[in-house]
Amino acid sequence: MNINEVKSWAKKHNFAVKKRDEGYVWSGEGVDEADPLPIDEVARNIFNRITNDKFVEHQRNFRGLL
Repeated sequence: MNINEVKSWAKKHNFAVKKRDEGYVWSGEGVDEADPLPIDEVARNIFNRITNDKFVEHQRNFRGLL
């Protein structure tokens, strides 16, 4: 996953992504920066914030089918 693509996508949704230590942090209105995470986790967290946990719900449904 390209960091510049994630930063651009996040910016379109009013979030900022910054490099910190060995990972990345994100912030936006109503969201405080947390511990640094790999970029794929940052993207997933932003997606969940935008979609009201759509990915989390998908994972719950998928695990329920196993």
